[in-house]
Amino acid sequence: MGDSSQFSEIWEEALRIYQSETHRDLLKDKALVSLQSPDDLLAHLEAQEGKFKAFIEKKKKLWSVLKASMGPVTVLGDVAQAFLQGTPFASAGAIFAATSYLVRSAKGVSDAYASIIELLERLADFSDRLEEYAKDVIDVKLRKKITLILATLLEIIAKSERAIARGRVKEYARVAFLGKDDGVVEALTRLEVLVEAEGRFVAAKTLSTAQKLDKDVGRISSSLMGKK
Repeated sequence: MGDSSQFSEIWEEALRIYQSETHRDLLKDKALVSLQSPDDLLAHLEAQEGKFKAFIEKKKKLWSVLKASMGPVTVLGDVAQAFLQGTPFASAGAIFAATSYLVRSAKGVSDAYASIIELLERLADFSDRLEEYAKDVIDVKLRKKITLILATLLEIIAKSERAIARGRVKEYARVAFLGKDDGVVEALTRLEVLVEAEGRFVAAKTLSTAQKLDKDVGRISSSLMGKK
């Protein structure tokens, strides 16, 4: 199986999981084309949610964490687009569209917005590292990890939307922090493992490159000394 096919299968499985959790086919969503940056996402949410008082009250904090957590998604999406060839909406658009549905699932419930903010803050902790890792995506193993990270992000968003929907069924009772939902916890744990593994991989790769550079410098120095 070629690398491109393998990456595409990982992403397509993530889209299937999203559809099974939300009963929504992202590939048929017209918003995918227009949502290509955090600013696009914010403008879209403003148009959709602006009528809710709870949204307005939480807006400043929500905007801050959305930018922090979704900013690196653009970088990862650009990287992914290069090797998820032929896969529709393989990059950031799907994550942004899914996030818009997650926020909209709160439907004016203040506690639901608060839970979403908490989740996005958790994702932002990972995002800071992801942007650094994406700067050097040459190795096939690293590309696979980035694909898995994007897929896991999509799964977390889908499971979180489902958890909020369950909370609303209980007569708008306080929506529990999404991190207490078993499905969300499990997916967050996998994301943490992936991000940490990627960090170790990048560190090892950097060390290997530095060691090779030292050896090359040593050989050049020896060669120059021998010519004197």
